[in-house]
Amino acid sequence: MFSIGYPLSWVVLISLISIGMLAKKLTVTSASMCFVSILLGVSITPAGSNAWLASISFVFDFDADICDQNALPRNAIFLPGGLTSIGHEVSMTNWTENRIHALVGYKNKQNLREIIIPGGDIYRDRREGEYIVQQLNTMNFSKANIRLGEGSYSTNSNFLEIKPLINKNETYALFTSEWHAYRALGVARKQGIRSCFYDSGNGSHKRTLKEYPWNFKAAVREYLAIIWYGLKGRI
Repeated sequence: MFSIGYPLSWVVLISLISIGMLAKKLTVTSASMCFVSILLGVSITPAGSNAWLASISFVFDFDADICDQNALPRNAIFLPGGLTSIGHEVSMTNWTENRIHALVGYKNKQNLREIIIPGGDIYRDRREGEYIVQQLNTMNFSKANIRLGEGSYSTNSNFLEIKPLINKNETYALFTSEWHAYRALGVARKQGIRSCFYDSGNGSHKRTLKEYPWNFKAAVREYLAIIWYGLKGRI
């Protein structure tokens, strides 16, 4: 049974509606729904979903906010990128893993004084940030350099949560995905947090086919969130 939250179910549902419209001889409506179904079908393929995510960074430019490789900040903000699970085993999403790998690469270039991580939402009785800290501790990151927030559920609340931990006179390297950078940098700037984006990619390592539709869903959600944040004056 398809979950209504899973993008593949959207394709199936719209296709069924298209067939129903055709049966009622509503050919124009049926053709329109069929077109939408095909568009969604293409959008959840590996190539289509990656193109949707990549399009955000082209539509919303943030080149001026990319960290200067010759003067990298010694402080970092790491935004959680979600968790997933198979059975009882909790693991990082592709986006979170990419951000962790980027942070490791950054640490090899710059001696980090401080890493600030929003606590994130609750996942199986633990905050998302706690899972990330646990992972970092296995990768030779010092606990003394990590500050964890109390917990929040959105980009705006992430920055509100960690704002008391921020030194306003310092610049922070921001670790998030490229498709999320525009909104995250905008929120940080709006709240008076000096930050620059350190490229964590859009999720390039190998995934199973069933994971790709979530790229499309994330892209649609991000476009809508940017519009909403703009209307609310958060970016």
